[in-house]
Amino acid sequence: MIKYTHDTALTEASRCLMCEDAPCHGGCPSSVNPKLFIRKIRFADLAGAAKMLRNANILAGSTAYICPCLSTCGSKCTAHELDRPINISALQRFVMDWERENGLAEINKAPANGRRIAVIGSGPAGLACSAWLAQSGYQVEIFERHDVAGGQLRLSIPEFRLPAKVIDHEVAFVKKLGVQIQLNSEIKDIKKLKHDGFDAVYLSPGLMGSRRLGIAGEEKKGVYQALDFFDPFEKGRKNQSWQKGSCRRRRRHGD
Repeated sequence: MIKYTHDTALTEASRCLMCEDAPCHGGCPSSVNPKLFIRKIRFADLAGAAKMLRNANILAGSTAYICPCLSTCGSKCTAHELDRPINISALQRFVMDWERENGLAEINKAPANGRRIAVIGSGPAGLACSAWLAQSGYQVEIFERHDVAGGQLRLSIPEFRLPAKVIDHEVAFVKKLGVQIQLNSEIKDIKKLKHDGFDAVYLSPGLMGSRRLGIAGEEKKGVYQALDFFDPFEKGRKNQSWQKGSCRRRRRHGD
């Protein structure tokens, strides 16, 4: 994973052709316009680049680490006709890492409207929805059944792929918008939330599941699905056989 310095980021940003109708914009599933934040890098406006990224994608820090850039925005980059595509995700990581080290970007918020929204689940959907609602003037409270916020970002993606400090920063940003997060708070009765004064409830409990192979024996004891493996390991539970399996996996990935 490439990590740019200020000089190398500027060099890479300077390769951008600044297309009039940038095709990379249409290739981004988060609606980020790479041309705009790359231009800000070229003019040393890193704070402006961070603010632009946050306004387009509240989880810009995490997606900079896990987005398959070469098959999305990078696949549309016209610079490949001259040399190679601009490394958009690495430039985004540079900006968001700079933000984490130099202070959170400021995002405009609408005046409070007095309405309360409960969000169940603090995964990507819950965090993104909560941030948008908070920006729109709602009072938002997240209820998370685990003892950490982040959902599958934290529970399923290994540290070497998405550092915990990046997720912590994303959560801190959402909190800065005024969102409250209640950990160890599993909700079993939605009607109670309405009774407690919430005007609406947004459900984002995380319905991810491992893709099964459909072969005989996969349901037997000792056969673990992907998410069953990562959840206990990332939470540090003491299961020696899983820890050994994780070590083998990390060595295969060169970590």
